[in-house]
Amino acid sequence: MYRRIGLADVRRQQYARALPFLRRSLRRDSSHARTTLYLGVTYLRLDSLRRASRYLQNTVDQEASGPITDALAHQGATYSRRGNVSAALEAYKTARRLRPGRAELDFRLATVYDEHYRDKAPAARYYRRFLRAHEGGLPGLRRYAMSRLKALRPTLHMQQGPASSE
Repeated sequence: MYRRIGLADVRRQQYARALPFLRRSLRRDSSHARTTLYLGVTYLRLDSLRRASRYLQNTVDQEASGPITDALAHQGATYSRRGNVSAALEAYKTARRLRPGRAELDFRLATVYDEHYRDKAPAARYYRRFLRAHEGGLPGLRRYAMSRLKALRPTLHMQQGPASSE
């Protein structure tokens, strides 16, 4: 009830009036992202920028841990299979920004670069990131990443040239 009153006041641009209702709503249920979003907007409109930033970041964090990141990862796979490489990379990178702890996104980025780019350095970089982040889990993906890094060694050496080799 409080959230709906607060949202209605925000939509009418009556931010000072909305604030107590949104705060009450948050005290009753802190898990609702719409409440934190509208609190952030309200504080922004009332020039309380530090509070606005805190509530808006809270909203992003709540939503990022939900299905949006999974949807972006699946969208990246869809784009990649359809040959839309730039859209696949963008979807995976966005998902990775939202959930930097999901190392399998590094693996997915590596495979897109590996399959579609002549320059294999980005693929190798993402394979290495994946391997560092997932030292114990995902054994099938780990084996594949290690085998691809081994197979890419000659190509990476040739791409770097003699001046930059050790």
